[in-house]
Amino acid sequence: MENVSKALILAGSILIGVMTISIIMYIYRKGGDTALSMDEKILRQEIVSYNNPFTSLAAVSENYDNGEGDLRKGEISIYNVISIINYSKNINDSLEYDSEVHDQTQNEDYIIIDVKFNNDRNINEDVTVKSQSELHTWIKNYSDSNFQFQINKYNSSGKINKVTFIER
Repeated sequence: MENVSKALILAGSILIGVMTISIIMYIYRKGGDTALSMDEKILRQEIVSYNNPFTSLAAVSENYDNGEGDLRKGEISIYNVISIINYSKNINDSLEYDSEVHDQTQNEDYIIIDVKFNNDRNINEDVTVKSQSELHTWIKNYSDSNFQFQINKYNSSGKINKVTFIER
């Protein structure tokens, strides 16, 4: 009888040990999933913050309510265009690359901006490399112009990396 009671105590101890290990593993996995979920949320928020200047202009370009119930295309001025160019230039300047090895525009985080004017003077080059004096000339020449805005391309992480402004 003594051996049977020791066997039951031993079996009970093993069962409690297995249950304890199972509970610890469950808590560990749940904690890992929570951390992964938080990392994904943070990454999504970074992408939304990165894209926000572009998406807010896209919303203006698509719909504009003048307060009289008349929904029409929004007005994007040359000042908005210059702001996006400067924002993109700051991002592009912050990217590290070796110009001897490859072209920076091949970096998927590099932002390319096209500007198309009505006078058939299409700027299909990278306008983020324009000097501030050239951009000030644009302000003088196109201060009365409105532009349509298009998002052309996203990179693999969901960040916008190519946009076009078209003079209306």
